[in-house]
Amino acid sequence: MKLRLIVFLLVFSIINGFSQINPKDYLPKNILKEFEKTVLNDWGVDSIYCYKYNETAGAIIENQRTYNLELTPNGLVVKELTEIFENGIWVNNRLLENVYLPSEEIDMQLIKNWNTSTNNWQGAERRTYRYNANNYLTSLLLERFNPQTGAWVFESRNIYKYFNLSEPDEFLLQEWDGTNWVDKGQIFYSYNSNLQVTSSIFRLWDTNQWVNANQTFETYDNDFKQTRTERETWNIAAQDWDNSTRAAYSYNQENTLERVTNEIWVNQDSTWTFTDDNIYRYDFRKRNNELIIRNFDGADFSNYYRNKRTFDLNDNIKKVENQFYQGGFWVNDNYCDLFYSELQTSDTEDITNNNLCGITKSNNSFSLDCPDLLTGNSPIIFEIHDLLGRLIFSKKINAIEKITPVVNDGLYVISFRKNRKNLASQKIYISK
Repeated sequence: MKLRLIVFLLVFSIINGFSQINPKDYLPKNILKEFEKTVLNDWGVDSIYCYKYNETAGAIIENQRTYNLELTPNGLVVKELTEIFENGIWVNNRLLENVYLPSEEIDMQLIKNWNTSTNNWQGAERRTYRYNANNYLTSLLLERFNPQTGAWVFESRNIYKYFNLSEPDEFLLQEWDGTNWVDKGQIFYSYNSNLQVTSSIFRLWDTNQWVNANQTFETYDNDFKQTRTERETWNIAAQDWDNSTRAAYSYNQENTLERVTNEIWVNQDSTWTFTDDNIYRYDFRKRNNELIIRNFDGADFSNYYRNKRTFDLNDNIKKVENQFYQGGFWVNDNYCDLFYSELQTSDTEDITNNNLCGITKSNNSFSLDCPDLLTGNSPIIFEIHDLLGRLIFSKKINAIEKITPVVNDGLYVISFRKNRKNLASQKIYISK
């Protein structure tokens, strides 16, 4: 499991409670990001130990631990075991097994749960992935295990369509009714020239026709930073769109995301009302080390939830803490310790050893030295990530083009890729 996903998963359930359906969550890049090939460092997560505050005991107690039992050379999880702490002992809970294609795309994912009655693993969920010629996800099939029949049963599937084999044009959700696949929902996407989603519309299948549900608009500034999200819901009676929610994004002097403020439209007052905001903070090395969610009480924002992260010397997150604000104090809810093992190889090492490509740097301009891969119609993508794996900059380019991105001073991972395959990747310090 990629490091940057762990923090996201720990806070997702809380953050998700403040929003409606987000069409961007259904983009295949989001579904597949756990299995992306890119490795930003030479460390893979070996185990995660989580602890939760127990009110009865009045203390933090052991709660859950996860072992990544087997990793690919590039840090992709092949087998993962999760145990929970019950009655003073560790008990099997979940076993995850991933099968990868030669391209390192996920092929099949199998989840088993521990059956305490029979003391063995029992199938629970199976996901099967399919791709187009450019290795982009075209379908995701979800099956559930029926313990009575001992067979896998279709449950749902996601279908993705693309307008140029790489940018999602349509997402379709279908459910299995026992005999046929039945349409349930669909999303259409629009993009700007930087491949950022600018609008999306979500529809539901109802009474043999597609019915509008909600639509979302995204706004960006000249530096491609997101500045606003606006969502509207369909008013069936008026046959028109109504305001629903909106979010405003603000940045600090270093152009790093600092605050997201959320509002909801109150029909009876015909006005926007604050609901909450998210505050992002960074340490001296510009690593995102704290997230605070504050609720709006009608007069001001008050603390509600906090997620804190600490790092080791290799820029890996070694601890994640989750706290709630009660009685004027931050109260511990749970925390996780992360442990790592050093990988033998990484994408960067593979490229260096095989002498496939090189990155040329000149006055903070970058170009790709890879003449053997200039053929074909597929574009080459230039990307910059920070050390937490967050995408800072992305651009489609000609392989011989020099790119001069505008970013803050700091250490970044820059990469070139084609058809979702990494051509070259390197940690580089960029300064003005």
